[in-house]
Amino acid sequence: MSDQHGPSSGVPEKFYTIGEVARLLSVSRTTVYRWRLGSLRAVRIGGVVRLSESSLREFIGDHNAREKQAGSA
Repeated sequence: MSDQHGPSSGVPEKFYTIGEVARLLSVSRTTVYRWRLGSLRAVRIGGVVRLSESSLREFIGDHNAREKQAGSA
């Protein structure tokens, strides 16, 4: 995943399927669906659920920050 992608960079943003996100993060598809119920944002494109690279990066950053905070408490 490249830092140059996103709405303001002029480079088209990459979108992932639920299965691609599951493989990238080594989790089950069920886990990704569960994350969608929480803070992982997704969109429907052509009737198919897609997750943008920027929303995935944001979710991972938030998750890492929560883990770091929990570890220091």
